[in-house]
Amino acid sequence: MFFEEELPTQWIQLENALSVLKHESKQNILSFQNFVELSHITFIEEEELLPFLTYQHKIGNIIFFEDIKEYIILQPEWLVKCFRCLVCDDHEFKRNHAIVNSTDWQHLKNTGQLADDIIDRLFEKEPDLEFGKYKTHILHVMEKFDILVKPKFIDTNDDSSRIPNSYYIPCMIKQQSTSLDIIKNMFEGEKGKFSFSPWLILEFEFLPLAYFNHILFYYITRYKVCEKAGQKTLYRGKTLVNLDKTGLRKLCICFSKNAIAFQVWKLTDVDDNIYSTILVELCRKIKDLKKKLRQSISYHIKAKCSNGDYSNKEGRMTYKELGDMCENGRYLCPEHNEMHSKDDVEKTWLQHADIVIAKLNKEQAENNPRNIVENEPIKEETFTHDQASDKNNLPVSVNLRKQLNIKQSTNENLFITSCIKTGNTLVFTDWSNRRLIICKSDGTDIHHIPLSYKPHDITEIDSNTVAVSCTDSNILIINISTRSITSTINTSGYCYGISYNDNNLYVIIDERIIHVMDLTGKVIRTIPAPSYDIHDITVDRDRLVCIHYTSIYCCSLDGKLMWKFKMDTFQDLRGVTTDNEGNVYVTDQRTNTVIVVSDDGKHYRELLTKSDGLNNPYGIYFDKKENILLVCNESNEKAFLFDVKKNKNKHE
Repeated sequence: MFFEEELPTQWIQLENALSVLKHESKQNILSFQNFVELSHITFIEEEELLPFLTYQHKIGNIIFFEDIKEYIILQPEWLVKCFRCLVCDDHEFKRNHAIVNSTDWQHLKNTGQLADDIIDRLFEKEPDLEFGKYKTHILHVMEKFDILVKPKFIDTNDDSSRIPNSYYIPCMIKQQSTSLDIIKNMFEGEKGKFSFSPWLILEFEFLPLAYFNHILFYYITRYKVCEKAGQKTLYRGKTLVNLDKTGLRKLCICFSKNAIAFQVWKLTDVDDNIYSTILVELCRKIKDLKKKLRQSISYHIKAKCSNGDYSNKEGRMTYKELGDMCENGRYLCPEHNEMHSKDDVEKTWLQHADIVIAKLNKEQAENNPRNIVENEPIKEETFTHDQASDKNNLPVSVNLRKQLNIKQSTNENLFITSCIKTGNTLVFTDWSNRRLIICKSDGTDIHHIPLSYKPHDITEIDSNTVAVSCTDSNILIINISTRSITSTINTSGYCYGISYNDNNLYVIIDERIIHVMDLTGKVIRTIPAPSYDIHDITVDRDRLVCIHYTSIYCCSLDGKLMWKFKMDTFQDLRGVTTDNEGNVYVTDQRTNTVIVVSDDGKHYRELLTKSDGLNNPYGIYFDKKENILLVCNESNEKAFLFDVKKNKNKHE
């Protein structure tokens, strides 16, 4: 496969050095910085290193990813041994009843959920290999290979099921699948008798298991997994989730040979748009997986009657096939050999199929780099001081003003998701402990405001008042001076990003729509989100900026897309804010960076990195009055205040 490739001759020296490390020194892992120092000895330019290491990864000699380049895994079998530690049985721990009988261990054995504490304990099985020392990098590499899946918020009534640093191992789901009839009986009579939609079936020419695992975990991290008598309906190849917080509408997801099937269970009528929404969401996810997994995969959108066996090919129909089989609004079901109404399968799923495909094709065309909508960002290395001064208003530099420790007790486990600075006061949302953490900008006078809900994002209304969005479908209006909740707004779905502008709140609902509401909760209008999985937003200068995990979207206040910024290095964008000139600042949790993008989306710069103290950065806020940038890490006590130096030519 790689024969007759022309490679730089200077790589020979690097290959020899790498061979010594691998075969003579027997090193398992090497820091990228040490490899840089090694290249100096061999007189190899540093810019040659990344192409060389990427090539060595491609041919299977090492494991290296440019976007997580802190370490180079020299011995691939070392990673295999690490993986074995995580998927072992409990034989090693039979004598340790405290571990085997723990909730975390049972989650791993039944549902594949891997808690942080269990990871540490499993890695201790091979102390000589030092897995624990490189845990963060190992977990990121395993995500790259689709061995682990890191969930977002898993919001259940059982707080123990939400572990901020937990992962899922798809292959570890041991809970045997059960029949749909048994699952139905588990929930029948809970609030009434369910009715069931026809089946939506995506039929693939070939469906790798990795695709289904990704789709399965996509849904169980977006929606609450149904639970009965302490048992979650998460089985091998099958799960049931709640489509909303009421539990009146559920979605059943099933896997069979080369097919994925979906069925809506409902105790009350549902909006017809729910079928279109599910279909668009699903097709978008598959499109993303094609790109991520670099596999070409094709499928047909089909449906079959509600009582049909989703795994049986008989009775599956495309929209065209349904039309060919109909007479007087009815068709003969091949599986049941009886007549059914075509409206059941047509008006739920199939009538949306062509519209969804056309919509996705249009989005693909709009996202083509040749269009104005998505401006191709210029390369970072083209920036010089003069270019930055003449062509854009990006900040010149940042200087650390203050590093803060907002953790009062060593027993606290913080999970900070957002932050703001109002005057001399800093406010942080602590999701896992259901509270706000408040302190002065010098880190003193730390106190808490306990909440009944889990806070996700925060926005300033005035110097004494903030609005907090909660993933429990609530918005809290809080007076931080009196430490009191002045009002609670109930929303129609889970709340994510929130921003206050011109007397209105802009709130992301279910990561797919933006509600514009007044402070009483009255929805004035809705704005379609520019993409699914939109989770943070900031509104300023008659435009709104929101983020997907890999993209930044800038829109007018009516939702019209002005520009989109996307880079391959963007892996896990979490927070967004803007400065006085409209420059956009985002935190990237995977790369431990803060990136700033110009107000026209054409220029960017990496502003802060891990060397500045960033470790899983999440919340970010720009104080426009003082030109101070506040950044907080997710799961430790560190927060930072940076003075931002602007381009003088723009202000003189």
